[in-house]
Amino acid sequence: FPRMPFYKKIAWMIFFFSIVSLLFIIAFQDSNVSTLPVGWDKSYPITPYDLYVKNIKMAQRGNIIAVVYEGEKNKAIDVYVSLSFDEGKKFIQPVKIALTPSKTERYPDISVSSKGHIAVTWQELSEEDPNSHIYYSISADMGATWSEPIRFKTKTEMELLPKVLYDYKGRLHIFYSAYRDKGFNLFHTISEDEKIFSEPDSLVEISAALRGAFFP
Repeated sequence: FPRMPFYKKIAWMIFFFSIVSLLFIIAFQDSNVSTLPVGWDKSYPITPYDLYVKNIKMAQRGNIIAVVYEGEKNKAIDVYVSLSFDEGKKFIQPVKIALTPSKTERYPDISVSSKGHIAVTWQELSEEDPNSHIYYSISADMGATWSEPIRFKTKTEMELLPKVLYDYKGRLHIFYSAYRDKGFNLFHTISEDEKIFSEPDSLVEISAALRGAFFP
């Protein structure tokens, strides 16, 4: 067994480095947990305790944080918006912007412009219409007042899953999925004044092998 001293030497070296590593960890360990950036360990209330919420979306522009969600109270589900003007430290009382007797979830979305305009979109499926459609509401005074819900009219049979976005010029974009030509596709439209929208353009070329395209 001529190699036994060599193996013992290797074993002692491994043991020595293990002891040194353990002593290093003990000497320099820190039991305090820190977060970077500071503030991630804090939470701030957004919605009242008596409101059950789901499908929450948030947008921020400067100090304004806008949160939209479906809120259930007294067995009625509607679209609500909560606003903060101090980067989320405090939210004002939520505002119900739409009474939506929809048979499905509304999946609302929200965006804030550089001028303080706020846009909210959602889908709605009513008892009278078997197809879902997109609605939107605009606040031009940082959430003080809201327009009546407006149905976004298109030449498609069914519209769903809207996404809304203000660009740096203040133009309002709406992205959504819609059924046309025997399949679902992604569409986009834009408005300069939040009232008149351009003719929607399809974003994807759908081949015969595909059933449709949806946002992730």
